[in-house]
Amino acid sequence: MSGGGGEHVLDCSGIDEGSAADRPPQCGVCEGREASVSCRQCKVKMCKPCCSQKHSDFPLRQHVIQSLEAGSARLCPAHDWEKLTLYSHKARAFGCVKCFQEGSLKGHQGQSIQRAVTEVRERLLRDQAALRRRREGLRVESETEREGEAAVEVGA
Repeated sequence: MSGGGGEHVLDCSGIDEGSAADRPPQCGVCEGREASVSCRQCKVKMCKPCCSQKHSDFPLRQHVIQSLEAGSARLCPAHDWEKLTLYSHKARAFGCVKCFQEGSLKGHQGQSIQRAVTEVRERLLRDQAALRRRREGLRVESETEREGEAAVEVGA
């Protein structure tokens, strides 16, 4: 926008000071507090009180809650934000030590998350190899069948 003597004047009246990226995210539930955690399944950023209230009952307590702090561990909404360190194959759920001692995963066999990831990765690789072998077998079977049909047509 031009002013009188060839000066350019920028109109900043519609620009908010500090962009949204500079401000901490607000809780998507109460919208009154700063969000400190995020639910991976709900895809909602929340303050800890709202998360505790909304995710304390089944089935939402099975959701993976992660702190919004960079590089932080996933946290348990049922037990005062303890780190999720164990995995139950029976429940197919992550839990903190308290979940396995006194909570929803009591009596379940807990396995370290790192070990569970390694086992799942190994199983996926075995399954992938088996599927490749099966696909190759089906391909050969299909080719043999087509060759047999072609031989029948030639002989007819």
